[in-house]
Amino acid sequence: MRFLEKHRVAHGLRTRYETFGTKVRGDDLNRPARFWAPGPRSRLPQWRITAERWPSRRQVGYISVDYHERNLSAAVLPGQDDYAAFSEEDRRLYAELIVHGLAVAWPDAALEMQFVRHSDPAGTPWPTPLAAFLAHAPWIPQTVALGATSEGVTFATADTAWWWHGVQPPPQFLGVVPATLRSRRSAKLAARLGLLRVRSWDDSETALDRLCYLPDLVQADAHLRDGRLAHEIGQEYEKAWAHLLSAGAGTRTADDGRLVPPRQLLITRAGVLEPLNPTEADETVFVPDPDGVQNGALLGRVPVPVIPIRDKALGGRVHTFLDRRTTFDVQRCSDAEHDIQADRLPVSDAPRLPLTEYAGPWLCTLVAALVEFDEERASRPAPVAVVDVDNLLRRCDVTVADAAVVWIAGHRLTENGADRALLHPHPDRPRVVVVHSGPRSGWRVFRTAAHAVAALIGAPYLAGGLWTALTKLEERGLKTDRVPDEDLSVVLDLRPNQLRAVLAERAS
Repeated sequence: MRFLEKHRVAHGLRTRYETFGTKVRGDDLNRPARFWAPGPRSRLPQWRITAERWPSRRQVGYISVDYHERNLSAAVLPGQDDYAAFSEEDRRLYAELIVHGLAVAWPDAALEMQFVRHSDPAGTPWPTPLAAFLAHAPWIPQTVALGATSEGVTFATADTAWWWHGVQPPPQFLGVVPATLRSRRSAKLAARLGLLRVRSWDDSETALDRLCYLPDLVQADAHLRDGRLAHEIGQEYEKAWAHLLSAGAGTRTADDGRLVPPRQLLITRAGVLEPLNPTEADETVFVPDPDGVQNGALLGRVPVPVIPIRDKALGGRVHTFLDRRTTFDVQRCSDAEHDIQADRLPVSDAPRLPLTEYAGPWLCTLVAALVEFDEERASRPAPVAVVDVDNLLRRCDVTVADAAVVWIAGHRLTENGADRALLHPHPDRPRVVVVHSGPRSGWRVFRTAAHAVAALIGAPYLAGGLWTALTKLEERGLKTDRVPDEDLSVVLDLRPNQLRAVLAERAS
């Protein structure tokens, strides 16, 4: 084989060129539904539809005169008119030959003709009968996804198939072209599949297609609603939103059309995936956002629709997009109605103590230092100011309770048994409610409150660092009412002058 290839002996499925001397009026080229050409009658409908959608076709300038095909020929594929009678094995082999031709063997004239005239030498590109066949026939093999109810390879048309160009394996829930075809990777193949409108799952330009496909997939296969595959589907759904609404991107399609939201959404309801047509369901759809970390966790435990997005900044963009382009009720998680009872008392009536009295001024210094020396502070979408941190902590109260009841979006949740902290926002006196069932040691209260305190200052990403620092302070055998600056420097791995800078900024 290598010897033959070296000497330019061709192999594969070679295209056939039929004589095409038909004259076509310019008006018929501009309106492909009126296009006519001799040949098998079955070809003409799909040829017209393919021409209507052909990406490179353009309007010609002379509508009342005739155009001709530049080379007076039109490419067809041997066997394309008999494809319906092919066996499954024949179709599989035929697909391999087609992909070889698209990737390597076929010239551009195999897919595209050129209608011209002497006064319009540019004319317009036009799909060949071969291209029309590839755009409409179910020739693309699709693997069976893991756990799918169907068996065996199926064959899909160009507008329903999924390709995968990446080196890494595709998602397990997805039916795509088999590995034998995926191994053919080239820029020419990708470009020609694009002409035929074959979608690639790992192409950012197919984001809207993926957003539409995933809810339908989950609706068709109930086993995809929870478990490992559901988690993977949620990740891919978030990735599709990220591609559609990438930071700084516009809100128009590649052909300058206005982006239209998908008809159905993929949502989680109490941790289970399901499709939702929000125009048919009279309920609010919640979207995670940077200020709604606590509410998002609570909403995930009750039967309300939440769009599965972990990147809260992306969630904010999704909310803005849906809010401006849809008529259904969509809310940020942070805007969900909620209330708290602590030991059967409304939170406003529950016993409380100012956070700075419970801890001492060292806590303000610790949190301010975490904010000031956050290694990723420059890349945060809304970095927190140290002066704002100090102000919020000084106005915050703490309530420690044995049990709490939370209402979120009209649903009741009981918090008892496990250590938990809840933030109750208030413009003047925000409150951190710490739920404990055992001994209420100071360090235990602070560690439990770490996530709520981080949410209070608008920096939920610092919760882990705050918890770690509090744990290290406890391990040093310190009391919660007095923590020396030297110990803060050690647990935060700061030089003394760095901590002094934080103290000076707080003092100013």
